[in-house]
Parts: sequence; C-alpha cells; structure tokens
Amino acid sequence: MKSVTILLISAFAVANSANANQGQVYITNCRNEIGLTENKVTSFLDGNFSEEPELKEFLFCMYKKLGAMNAAGEIQNDMVKKELLRKYSSELVNKIIKKCVSRKSTPQETAFQMFKCIDNGGKKFTNNSF
Repeated sequence: MKSVTILLISAFAVANSANANQGQVYITNCRNEIGLTENKVTSFLDGNFSEEPELKEFLFCMYKKLGAMNAAGEIQNDMVKKELLRKYSSELVNKIIKKCVSRKSTPQETAFQMFKCIDNGGKKFTNNSF
C-alpha cells in the first residue's frame, strides 16, 4: 500500500512546494525528528500499522509539514479535500472526508486514524471502500 500512501504524501507536498521530492524530504525530516529507523517508517508506510506513540507522532509531524493539520492538531479540511480530489472523484472524496476526517483525543491519534482510514479505503479505490 506504500504507493497509495506515497501518492497522497506527494500530492500534499507538491501543493505546498515547487519541489516534487519534498514529500520524501518531509518523511526523512520527521523520521529524524522523532528518532525512528528507516525500516520502521517503511514498514508503517507499507501498511503494517502499529499503535506505537512514535509512529503516531511521525504522522502528526508529516501532516503538519504537508498542511493537512496545524500545530494545534486541527485538521485543515480544505487542504485535505483539495489534495484528495487530485486522486478521487468528488463523490468519493466527500465519503472519505465524512468517514476518515474527524478529531480524536489527541492530534497524534487524529493523524493516525485519518491516515489509517484513508489508506485502508484507498486499497479498493471505489465508493464501496468508504
């Protein structure tokens, strides 16, 4: 599932930067800030979701850098919707937003649950996914 994940990360990065490789830079920066190994991040991005706090912090870091969340942990719905529309139909994006984009108990948990939901639904790329 890494391809879907990287696609979404890259879409956010391109929207926020002239450099299409910025998504990978953000991954590396957040990985280093949090102190995660490259293997752990790769495994996670491949869909091996773990409830480890460090991985949730990694996602929060990524979403902040990508503009999908602000520093207070609030989801930037317009940005998320805009970037999802690059990949999915408007109808599907509305379903994704309704199902996957909601505030949880912490910013880290919000980032983790949103990521996991979009990733799991994205495996099928259909309206039935959500």
